[in-house]
Amino acid sequence: MNTIITAVQFIAAAAVLYGLASLVKPFWRVKKRWQGAVLAGVSLAVFGGLNSIPVTRPSSVSEAEWNERVRLCTEANATRTCPLEKADVDAARAKSAKAAADAKAAAQTAGEPSGNNQQGTSQNATKWVYSEDKDDMRGTVTRHAQIVSENKLDFAFPYNGGSKGGIDVRQRSQDGLQVLLSVTKGQFTCSAMGGRIAAKFDNGPVQNFSCEGASDGTTHIVFVGSPQKFVAALKRSKTLILEAEFFQAGRKQLTFDVQGLNWK
Repeated sequence: MNTIITAVQFIAAAAVLYGLASLVKPFWRVKKRWQGAVLAGVSLAVFGGLNSIPVTRPSSVSEAEWNERVRLCTEANATRTCPLEKADVDAARAKSAKAAADAKAAAQTAGEPSGNNQQGTSQNATKWVYSEDKDDMRGTVTRHAQIVSENKLDFAFPYNGGSKGGIDVRQRSQDGLQVLLSVTKGQFTCSAMGGRIAAKFDNGPVQNFSCEGASDGTTHIVFVGSPQKFVAALKRSKTLILEAEFFQAGRKQLTFDVQGLNWK
């Protein structure tokens, strides 16, 4: 059903564009400008109506996790299919956490006397965004510390337009501490069989860490090996350069401002 609705939405969106183009100059099936206006209006209404239909929870996703995905995507005003895509859910989580962190920082700054403003700025001078996901069914909490790269990567079509990198330090009860490296566009060559990435913390030597692709075949996210060692280095550092190999793009580098990580 989700696939059918998405396909119909795509057709409706194409019809909206066709109707708008016909307003400029009628062509093909549309002979009059008013026909183009009607087509665009009706197609837009169909698209909006379909977009209001909630997506169906896949059987592979628990109800508790699904409810959390829907909540995050709703708060982030994401697309209708956001709960279905792990990458979209992670982006919504990061957006929600950043908004909460910004609101908290603003409230702290506003509530402090003017003489302490400098101290408040120093305490919040970090680009890490913290969040927690609660599983009410199992009584567990997943902690996240996330950060976005300072630079963008350039890839060829269909991943052109700039790609940001991200680090997610994650602690879950079922698998412990993990470090996830992601890009908004592009494909890592680390597979389920493994690979390697290079890391340089501050002015230290280049270190190699193993990397492994996600078990579900997702190619824009990889797991960094030796997470305890990696996080310990993060906590001591201000800058980090990561170098990874990408599909049909070779090795590329991501730069992060990692100072101020508060992780226990």
